Amino acid sequence: AGTATADGTSLVLHARYRFATAALAVLLAARGDDLDLFEAAACDRADIVARRLAAEQLYDSIIQAAGAPRALPGVPAGFRAAELPDPQVEVAFLDMFGRPPRESPCECERTSDVSLGQTLNMVNGATIGDSIAHPQGIIARTMASGASTEQLIETIYLSVLCRQPSAEELQQAVGYFASAGTPKEAAEDLMWALINSPGFLFNR
Repeated sequence: AGTATADGTSLVLHARYRFATAALAVLLAARGDDLDLFEAAACDRADIVARRLAAEQLYDSIIQAAGAPRALPGVPAGFRAAELPDPQVEVAFLDMFGRPPRESPCECERTSDVSLGQTLNMVNGATIGDSIAHPQGIIARTMASGASTEQLIETIYLSVLCRQPSAEELQQAVGYFASAGTPKEAAEDLMWALINSPGFLFNR
């Protein structure tokens, strides 16, 4: 009792939303930035029961969204985490987010528990940070092509959320780019925020 809201959504997930949103607010406040751009990432939809992506899905989705090369240890380049034949392949991110040991066919091996470590990993972990900033990633490639600010923003939205930004989102993002230190920093901040949004992290 007391572990779920009236719609069945885990209270722990709601707490995770609040923690991630608070961390984002602190980051942007320290930079003196406008929080409006990221309001969508803080919205809880009370009418929808969200289900977090499984460990392998989340890892693969981050790499795919960032456009970084797939380079898991012990397997050929290009392997997805969901294709790993052996759970003993050491990938700390997968273990942190509940990868099952595959000692039995029971789905109960997989844990969906949410921890502070997971949240901190999404905020400043190497998996997300290195993928976003990778020199072969979508941001680096788009900027190298000479794309405009608007085109870069649209590319990031399409890559992370599979949709174009709304007119308001585009306007706010352009304003953020104008206030940020460099276009690269602004692009990485935008991708980071979208990856940490419920629209990316959860199935509905």
